[in-house]
Amino acid sequence: MDSHSADMVEFGPRTHVLVTGGAGFLGSALVDLLLARHCSVTVIDDLSNGLLSNLPVGDPRLTVRAFRVGDPAFNAAVRDEVGQADAVFHLASPIGVQRAHKERFAVTSGILESGCSIVEACRLHRRPLLYTSSSEVYGSGRDRPITESDPVMTDIRPRWGYAAAKAAVEHLVAGLLFDFGIPAWIVRPFNMAGPRQRSATGLVLPVFVNAALRGEALV
Repeated sequence: MDSHSADMVEFGPRTHVLVTGGAGFLGSALVDLLLARHCSVTVIDDLSNGLLSNLPVGDPRLTVRAFRVGDPAFNAAVRDEVGQADAVFHLASPIGVQRAHKERFAVTSGILESGCSIVEACRLHRRPLLYTSSSEVYGSGRDRPITESDPVMTDIRPRWGYAAAKAAVEHLVAGLLFDFGIPAWIVRPFNMAGPRQRSATGLVLPVFVNAALRGEALV
């Protein structure tokens, strides 16, 4: 086994972690946690949703690289960064159902391109991967309550392009584990809230909070 063995990752001073989308609401919270555990961290983020101000950019253990994962011009850079990491967290993604309705092609292709780039690099270097998918893969949620074993149900409406792309990358991530024996995990967050979350991304909870603070209806 080399020093980057996928069989065991202990998050501590000797661990180097790659976080894509690490300047975002959720990604920056993860970076804070990893730094608190004395890991070194590289963040890749194109800053389309995230903000540099979310990150402790002066920390010598943190490296930030500003480009879009999935851009063919940076595929070699992604492979290099994955090769240097002990573990990879893939959070980079277009955000929000609102954007999926307005930019169907860009949203769907962005999810697929970034997912393929990261998964292929993890396959090449045999690095463990945690992929942040979405609760959108469950479709409209007609059966209540939703469980993790529910089937994924989508159609051709714009909203489901986002969900279908997330689900497709889930299959690639599952292939890392079942076809190649590389540790991999999939998480499907539902609505989250916390510091650094912005209503500009169209997420329902910060939109509601901002409306309530202004005394407006929660639409």
